[in-house]
Amino acid sequence: MDLKGRVSHVLILVPISFVSIFSFLVNQYTNNGYSAGQNPGYFDQWFAEKKDEKGNIPANMRRQWALWDKNHLARRNNSNPFDTLWELGPFNTGGRTRAIWVHPSNNNVFLAASISGGMWRSEDAGASWLPLNDHEISMMPSCITHNPFNPDEVYYGTGEARANSADVSGDGIFKSTDGGKNFAQITTGTAYTGFNTIWDIAHSLDNDSTLYVATNAGGLWKSTNKGKTWTRKYTNSPVDRVVTLPNNVVLIGRTYNGPLYSTDGGQNFKAATLNTAVGASFGRIQLSACRQYPNVVYAMFEGRGFSDPCAGFYKSSDSGKTYVRQNTPSSIGSGYQLYCQMLGAHPTDSNLVVAGGVNIAQSNNGGQSWIAKTTGHSDHHAYYPLSNSQYLIGNDGGVYRYSWSSVTPFQLNNGYQVTQFYAGNYAPNDYGSIAGTQDNGTHYQYDELIGKKLYGGDGAYAFVGLQDGTVAYLSTQNDGIRRIDNFNPEDGSGFSQSIADATFETDDVDFINCYAMSQDDQSVLFYRTNAGIYRSTTEGESWTKLNTTSQGWIKAIGIGYGTNPPTYYGGASSQFYMIENSFTAAVGSPVNKRINYPATIASSLIKGIVVDPFDNYTVYLAYSNNSNESRIYKVSDLNTPSPIWTSLGNNLPKGLPVNYVDVDPTAPGKNLFAATDFGLYYTTDSGKIWAKEMRIPSVAIHQVKMRKDGSLFIYTHGRGLWYAKLKVDSKGINTNHKQGIAFTMYPNPAKKQLSINCKTKGDIVIYNTKGQRIKTVSLNTGLQSIDLQNIPKGLYFVKYTSGAIFSTQRLYIEE
Repeated sequence: MDLKGRVSHVLILVPISFVSIFSFLVNQYTNNGYSAGQNPGYFDQWFAEKKDEKGNIPANMRRQWALWDKNHLARRNNSNPFDTLWELGPFNTGGRTRAIWVHPSNNNVFLAASISGGMWRSEDAGASWLPLNDHEISMMPSCITHNPFNPDEVYYGTGEARANSADVSGDGIFKSTDGGKNFAQITTGTAYTGFNTIWDIAHSLDNDSTLYVATNAGGLWKSTNKGKTWTRKYTNSPVDRVVTLPNNVVLIGRTYNGPLYSTDGGQNFKAATLNTAVGASFGRIQLSACRQYPNVVYAMFEGRGFSDPCAGFYKSSDSGKTYVRQNTPSSIGSGYQLYCQMLGAHPTDSNLVVAGGVNIAQSNNGGQSWIAKTTGHSDHHAYYPLSNSQYLIGNDGGVYRYSWSSVTPFQLNNGYQVTQFYAGNYAPNDYGSIAGTQDNGTHYQYDELIGKKLYGGDGAYAFVGLQDGTVAYLSTQNDGIRRIDNFNPEDGSGFSQSIADATFETDDVDFINCYAMSQDDQSVLFYRTNAGIYRSTTEGESWTKLNTTSQGWIKAIGIGYGTNPPTYYGGASSQFYMIENSFTAAVGSPVNKRINYPATIASSLIKGIVVDPFDNYTVYLAYSNNSNESRIYKVSDLNTPSPIWTSLGNNLPKGLPVNYVDVDPTAPGKNLFAATDFGLYYTTDSGKIWAKEMRIPSVAIHQVKMRKDGSLFIYTHGRGLWYAKLKVDSKGINTNHKQGIAFTMYPNPAKKQLSINCKTKGDIVIYNTKGQRIKTVSLNTGLQSIDLQNIPKGLYFVKYTSGAIFSTQRLYIEE
């Protein structure tokens, strides 16, 4: 997320007609260990959209949802409606990475802790990655350590104490005994206070059975039996960093308080001495020690204010007992109030140290002066030394490799598919989809793992015109919304310009703002603010506010079908309005349709509205906040004074938020697809029985969008964009492309030439990792040769197409 997107944002609560909305919109909190106050970007909004009627987000719900999945396995296998399912990408963008680890005995083996995307493993030094368990009980790994006496014994903690979005809550500690290939949970998040929000984990350098865990809500914990049981050793404040040194020395950093040290394995702690006071309020304290010379320890004090720079930088030469102030790394920018801060000492040279906040800098003289490094991506969280010459960094863009001797990084995100999507929509044909991401901009994917980045910042809601595809829309954080003219759905090219109205900002907006485009007229848009609903019939050139009284916290918009259909919008406290003849309706036309609704959902929040493709007066509503009440409703007869509300979500896991719901256009009342906080669920019998699609990871899904040809686009918040195709029914309604191994190629890696053997005539297209077409060749059946002479070294995709058959394979080209 860029600096502009992180400006402190105050929600203005405008009055509406429902008293209960005020209790729903409290956004300053301390709950389950989550930090209160100004939060980076989306988190305040996310929390308000998720909390229950008591203002809490219940902890450890994933365990209950996983149990539901297990008990419904037979139903799932017997009713699966999908034929084709695969990832669209993006292939090399990455996402928020809180921790990195390198195997001490094999520096080609990496682990990366992706917040909301789970734990990932590379066995080729980051050239490619694979997820370890897409259905782990917690997909929120936050820190990693290993046993120095047995490096195949690896541990990671879970839970994000200072979040931007996603699941946030973790579920204890996981352990591997095979060098990080497989993990099993050894301590649950409910066993000890704070184990659902773990900042850090460290292994003793003196004892092969001793571990330390730093938590946001439970202080510091110690285990002397490899994590089987734990004893609390420090309770007075959140502990955000723990470092172990030889001779039973333990160092901890305390949020808003100074560093402490222990010389008896954490039994007793003393305050470290600073030769010069920090002189300003501060947040987290990062600590890092030189491996070869552990008496040298660095401490970095984060500025406490949201945009405050580093408050102080210190060096210790006596294992953390006393510190001498050095120059602060001012070029790294803010830590965004506990969100992004990173510190790493060189393993053998005690004068080398790297520091990160929004940006990154390096000191070659123990903090006396600093050299700004090129920021591979903003918002730094993790450091791990790779060798004496290189180190790894984890940030909001994934994993990067740096050299101590140069300033430019090398990204290691190929196949690290952990991008967090907020929202998106499909193009008219094929696999095209435009979507916005957390801190990684707006992307257009137009084939399997092939696409391009269209715009920066935090991407949000986005659309491609469905009449001819020549216009598209994207949005960014706060009130940013842009139109892309001369859009080409084949490759995502075009030129964008702002179409935001000045009143959007004065009305006040969310960080991520919902808007919608008509499926039948790509020039018609509806946009929400925290005061009401706006319409444009001119592709955003001009906007009209349609409500005359303030209607705060609108979260969802659904446009009907046809030349002048009704449009619906809703949000907090089950607000629900209809605009009849919405493309031409006059100011003051919205009508309250919160009639006959169940009292049990009075405080619930509508996050998704989808209009029935065959009935403009029937809609499907998705509710995103935690509740044991149904999270999906069908509302019919909306053209009458007495709409009918029908619950469709009673058979879903209890308490599971539903962020969006879409319908099969060939059977809209029968086949439904739910984007939830625990993966993709579907029903083929109008909500009587719901099952889970286990080929999709159990991560938060913010939206699902189904095109009329039976193509379902799935926008996950942590595992990228996925594509599914409905099975062909007996009438052949849902036609389907067939993916398979339609060709073979060798050698791979290749150098100057590539041999390809095709089963049928077709076309071969070679793409680079940016989605650019490098070479196109028409082929006959049988064995043929393709010249690679002018193609640079690197990773590519080879796509074969022959009629309705296609196949894509990866190709490495060597020099």
